[in-house]
Amino acid sequence: MSSSLELSRSLRISVGGKFVDINPAEVFEGIDGAHFYESSEQHKKYYVAMEQMIEAAEKDSGGRLFRVGQSAFQSFNEPIGLGYSSISHYSSAFDADVNYMLSDLGYGDYYYWVAPFGGSLVTDMILSTKYIIVPDSAGSQFPDIKVLEFNNIPQKQYETVISQDGFTLYRNQYALPIAFSANAEIMDYRLSSDFVVNQNKLLNAMTGSHNVYLSPVDYDCVKDGYTYTYTIEATCDGVLYATIPNNGYPRSDATVNDKYFCRLYSAELDCLIYMGYYHQGDEIKVSLYNSNKNFDPDENDFYMFNIHTFSQEAARLAQGGMHVNKWSEGFIEGTVTNDIDQV
Repeated sequence: MSSSLELSRSLRISVGGKFVDINPAEVFEGIDGAHFYESSEQHKKYYVAMEQMIEAAEKDSGGRLFRVGQSAFQSFNEPIGLGYSSISHYSSAFDADVNYMLSDLGYGDYYYWVAPFGGSLVTDMILSTKYIIVPDSAGSQFPDIKVLEFNNIPQKQYETVISQDGFTLYRNQYALPIAFSANAEIMDYRLSSDFVVNQNKLLNAMTGSHNVYLSPVDYDCVKDGYTYTYTIEATCDGVLYATIPNNGYPRSDATVNDKYFCRLYSAELDCLIYMGYYHQGDEIKVSLYNSNKNFDPDENDFYMFNIHTFSQEAARLAQGGMHVNKWSEGFIEGTVTNDIDQV
């Protein structure tokens, strides 16, 4: 597959009123690995792999009217460079209300930054996050560049589009269009600062229901040295989420069933943490390392998200989804059908 990421072999700049031709590729490669610069070759490989995932998503959807979630990323501004929409962004002209809202919905945020991970099936659905990219292990695949990995846990609640070069692209079959009808109760709903509460109440306000989608589950915890292993039994078919607060602990990892990993204790990782999709009765073991003497294993909480209850409400909202006729930069045209009690 050809890549649009090839650096231009010729660039003309003005220096002191005179034009000079330079080779930008050789400029960057000339500082490769020196003075704390990272590997340009691995940068290229990473972005080519990401570009292939975005191209596959565009082909699958028939356009680019969707958002992309990621479980790892190299830069907060990847969406700008690769030309796709995302939750992730960094801007010196940020909107504080947007950042606060995304934090209240369970996404990882820090200062001006919002990370492309966190949230839940509810937020993926209502924010039109139609595709999710999960690398097998970006850290070991690209050891000479900085890649922030959240986890490498397969998103099995979604549909697999393609697996290639250590990356998997998932399609969110529940993702709603950019506009959709919802129950009029949503006009009176105000987000709380508790993103677990918001997963239930926000969706119920949109549908006029009184369901519990995300509910706490019991666990057993065993300590071995500084390693704490939580054993959880899935109480329904669905997704296991966790809240593992960052209370000034050194960065660490959690392992899930001794197979997958999840990063912990970084500001942008203080969010609703995805732990995988399971069936009722499955046993899940989550182990983490924490040597802090003030650590309390009960400060962590685990929740099961009921996929069956959610699917029913998601189907109701999808019926009022916008039928897009045409769109381009700056405008979208389409139709939405409302019932009498909807907005």
